[in-house]
Amino acid sequence: MDLKSGKEKSKEYYDQEAKDYIQMYKEGYKEYPANLIRLNFVVERLRHNEVKTVLDVGCGTCAPMIRLLKEGFNVKGFDFSEEMVKEGRKELEKAGYDPNQIFQADLEEDRTLPQEKFDAIIALGVFPHILNETKTLSNLRGMLSKHGLVFIEFRNDLFASYTLNKYSLDFFLNRVIDLSSLPDDTAE
Repeated sequence: MDLKSGKEKSKEYYDQEAKDYIQMYKEGYKEYPANLIRLNFVVERLRHNEVKTVLDVGCGTCAPMIRLLKEGFNVKGFDFSEEMVKEGRKELEKAGYDPNQIFQADLEEDRTLPQEKFDAIIALGVFPHILNETKTLSNLRGMLSKHGLVFIEFRNDLFASYTLNKYSLDFFLNRVIDLSSLPDDTAE
């Protein structure tokens, strides 16, 4: 599979996940609460740095945006998934915010990006789907105010090795252990 078709697969995945995606940011989420943990960290850092305006890149169904809006930040966001944007608008409206604060865009497509500047940009879970990181980082820089901050979340092998969740399972079964080298009866 080439990289472009991989990006299209990502869009398809997020389109089909859009209806339930917001659950990952709620207290009591039945899986490992990685999204809520990282959001709490980012909110604390934004407050500490006295950020006023935030762009949420890959905002999904707007759970982080809604939290940031409730905390008093001026927030806009975009996602490359059409279904995420549709669900995000519904969630914003349900929470009493303008549904037009979210729009569809692609971080690698300059023409789709906002022209305004932000104090901070958050890109939580976006970079695994990026084809050209150099261009993307340049695009992020272009949307930042002079002393702006960017928060990019990367999941890596260290994360996968200790969280003991679906990332760990994939890490151990597909990266650490070569299952094909084990005797056939081992998997039973």
